[in-house]
Amino acid sequence: MKALPTNSQANLTGGTWFVHEEPDYILRVWMSALNGKEKVYLNDEVASEKRNLTSMSTRHEFTHEGHHFFIDVKGSMAVNDMGFGQGTFQCSLFRDGKLLGVYETVAQSNGTIRIHPAPDSKQARERALEHFRLRGLRALETYDLPEARLDLQRALAIDDTAAEIHFCLACVYSLEEEAERGIHHLRQALQHGLSGQERLRTTPQLAYLRMRPGFEEEFFGA
Repeated sequence: MKALPTNSQANLTGGTWFVHEEPDYILRVWMSALNGKEKVYLNDEVASEKRNLTSMSTRHEFTHEGHHFFIDVKGSMAVNDMGFGQGTFQCSLFRDGKLLGVYETVAQSNGTIRIHPAPDSKQARERALEHFRLRGLRALETYDLPEARLDLQRALAIDDTAAEIHFCLACVYSLEEEAERGIHHLRQALQHGLSGQERLRTTPQLAYLRMRPGFEEEFFGA
């Protein structure tokens, strides 16, 4: 097998490689503009692969030895000084909700592409948080509670101060009749500034929690 690159690099024939090294493993994300193929390597093994011919943006997700990896690549098209469209990419890598690194491509005046760490990681976290929030909400709406719980917990791993995520998890635990966990997340939601406190009285999914002795006294001072 051809040796995998040790540094991030990009060219038309070889594709784009985003390479991130941790003390105990290396993540490599490869994308080819020629055939749409994508592969994610954990060390030297393929952990995820697909073919993407319809979008400049892509995501990969996999688990390894109990750890959840999430790769988010956002692509965009801009017009260069010569009037030609030129794609740029930003690749964000997460492990168990922790942002490992963000890398982006930068076109050089000589036509080559350089890859370097992105200076601002806030947008990367926000994108990942929104991805898992929306996926968790869709699962909650269809009462796929295990999937909803998993995705909302992954969102909290990115930002444990997200009030709306705590509120949605409270709904999940209420439907699962897990009162203590549901109440815990309601408390966290309020602590982190949940808007529309009246929703605690009106949201159908919280019916089980509202039957808990002391609910009104704790949350509404009744």
